[in-house]
Amino acid sequence: METYSLSQTAQQYTNKVNLYKEDWPTSLSSVTGFKVSQVKYESTVISDDPNAELLGMDFVSLDNQRSIIRHNPDSFGTELGRTSDKYQLITNQYLFSVLVRALKEFVIGDYRSPIDEITVVEKSESRTYGARNFVEIQLGGESLKEIKYHHNDHFTMSGVGTGTQLAFCVGFLNSYDGKSSIKLATGQKDTFCLNGLPLNTNSLIKFQHSKTFIEHLHEFKKVIKEDYQKFLISAEQSQILAQTYLAPSEMSRFLERYNSIDDEGRPLFNDKLIEWLQTKFESEAKTRGLNVFSLQSALTSYTTYGSPNSRDSFNSIQSRESKIKPLFDGIKQDYLEIAA
Repeated sequence: METYSLSQTAQQYTNKVNLYKEDWPTSLSSVTGFKVSQVKYESTVISDDPNAELLGMDFVSLDNQRSIIRHNPDSFGTELGRTSDKYQLITNQYLFSVLVRALKEFVIGDYRSPIDEITVVEKSESRTYGARNFVEIQLGGESLKEIKYHHNDHFTMSGVGTGTQLAFCVGFLNSYDGKSSIKLATGQKDTFCLNGLPLNTNSLIKFQHSKTFIEHLHEFKKVIKEDYQKFLISAEQSQILAQTYLAPSEMSRFLERYNSIDDEGRPLFNDKLIEWLQTKFESEAKTRGLNVFSLQSALTSYTTYGSPNSRDSFNSIQSRESKIKPLFDGIKQDYLEIAA
């Protein structure tokens, strides 16, 4: 298992599960070993949660409110948030078991090629003391889609690789502070750089922390099935982009063309961000070649990790995705619609 820090504001734990040797996992903490999940809880959880005794959330009565407490193994409990008595604690462990069940049903019932491996990623915001968490499952095996970089005299640069793989992933954002709903999302992950590309932000499903959450579980599989088809289309489009030449000068003109003016008369992207994206494109091109896929990779690098000094919170990632959406739309308009 590999453990590393994304930045000063987040931690990430990653592990792979070989499905030929192991059954689909049922416990999140047993897969990732994330310490903040290796705790127990004592009250007010969904009644049919199979992992209830594994988690570490207590409710402590405070007048008409309840305080959500995380019991750390090496310190006193930490208050993560205060909620009304209508708030329903829904844990990462429970959401993980639901997501695994939906993925397993999809793979066995609707998907025809074998999945021999999944990768589980768990992130926690350090600045919120683990109150905001993201868990993602990436499908491996034959579901991975190969992207080949085009090579000829026009494209070739020293050090350019042969290609990469794209993975379909499903994840959820959860909170224990009473300030954010549960969000389910799907995406495309570049296994070379781990940049993520949302498949369709409109398919983001939100759930309140309430007892009615259990009634919406059937939507998980529906979203997975529909968005996997979007992933297949996106992978085909990425292959087209990887074989479409893009000179650095055209990259600059592309950014200027789609740097539109907002409602307050300001350009969407300031000069500093434009310069960062241009530099990032040149860096990506050294590995992937002078093509539009390198441009897409520069954009996904920004949305996934941000430019230097960017905040690495989950809300800031969503904000960057929304901000840079005109450029993704521009790629489709300029390079994919023409190719079609």
